[in-house]
Amino acid sequence: MKQSFTCSICGAKTRGFGNNPDPVVTIPDARCCDSCNRDYVIKARILMIGLIDAARSPKKNRQSTRTE
Repeated sequence: MKQSFTCSICGAKTRGFGNNPDPVVTIPDARCCDSCNRDYVIKARILMIGLIDAARSPKKNRQSTRTE
């Protein structure tokens, strides 16, 4: 028998097990529906990976080394 829950992002009553909504919602034991997982949570996670990778990459020296 499937569980029912209320999506912590859109508030829709849904049947099933739901998805972990972190990082969009960080309340313990919160669940989100498949639509919100697809439209918000996965995109937020991908964005966070990009930000982490950008922070880890070496910064280019912006000063010119050219001498005249």
